[in-house]
Amino acid sequence: MAKAPIRVLPGTLAIVIGLALLLWIGVEVLERRATQQAGRSELEGRLPPSEELLDSAPTPRPALGSVVGRIVISEAEVDAVALEGIDAKTLKRAVGHFPGTALPGERGNASFAAHRDSFFRGLRRVVVGQEVEIETPYAIHSYRIEETRVVEPTQVDVIDPRGGRQLTLITCYPFDYVGAAPQRFVVHARWLGEREREAEITGSSAPGRTAF
Repeated sequence: MAKAPIRVLPGTLAIVIGLALLLWIGVEVLERRATQQAGRSELEGRLPPSEELLDSAPTPRPALGSVVGRIVISEAEVDAVALEGIDAKTLKRAVGHFPGTALPGERGNASFAAHRDSFFRGLRRVVVGQEVEIETPYAIHSYRIEETRVVEPTQVDVIDPRGGRQLTLITCYPFDYVGAAPQRFVVHARWLGEREREAEITGSSAPGRTAF
């Protein structure tokens, strides 16, 4: 006797799809949290190399997927570990550092990207003058935000060096856009040199910005 075909009610199918979607989202969230926690632990567990070592050799280039540092903008509630690479897998788990651009503290334009609905959600609250702090395995670098702007996705020159030591953060824009956002929100910041940083801490008048 032929078996009767199994019929799945529309309501049951919707429940199954919903549960599968929730499971998928849950796995992504757990992976994201695990990556961030592992990155923080790695940075906390590392001892900075001696000044002699830093003076005698260039900063090692990170391998794809390895920890570059931790980006913090306290006033905008941004606090996230950054990994080397900007591929889709990396950007699901962390902020991504553009390979080939400067590392934090180096001459050039240290450039990072992240999704607007996760690690760079807080960029909507940044304003000129706020400080960005990046903790790396070798030092903690501070930058001052000098400019924010909206550009087209084709304007890839935003990560080009602009003179001295800079930082560029990129995310999609508008922040509340549903679907693939058509533009990019860009934050440009400049490294705070030792003399300028010391002047801010002591409250004395800071000298003119030096081109490093």
